[in-house]
Amino acid sequence: MARSGSLGLSTELQLYTAVVASTAIYASETRKSTKRIQKKLDVFHQQNLQKIIRVTWKDKVTDTEVLKRTGQRRLQDTVGERRFRFAGHILRMAQEWPAHSAIDWTPANGRKKGPPKGQHFVTICMQEESAGARRRN
Repeated sequence: MARSGSLGLSTELQLYTAVVASTAIYASETRKSTKRIQKKLDVFHQQNLQKIIRVTWKDKVTDTEVLKRTGQRRLQDTVGERRFRFAGHILRMAQEWPAHSAIDWTPANGRKKGPPKGQHFVTICMQEESAGARRRN
């Protein structure tokens, strides 16, 4: 999102927050969150903010300074806040609601660690062979 001469900084930041940042973290409270994903979100956020305020790597401005100049927060902080809020909603639900029971659910035998035993391609081939054998009979 490059700065144009016709929009002010505050207008561009409002547009960025409303359109770009909100799209980047859409439904983030329900997705898996890892350090790698959080880092990618923050890098994306920082790059866009630096473009908006026209800061390059040559200027040697820290990430916290960019956030301070724009009045923004890290996206991973926003995602964390959304996750806590979402968990609070679910915990306040009645016990019999499916969303509440999903929190307490664990698989009967548990999932074994590591990759699945069979490869996906081999499994598909075996299914096709057995389906072909049934068709011939």
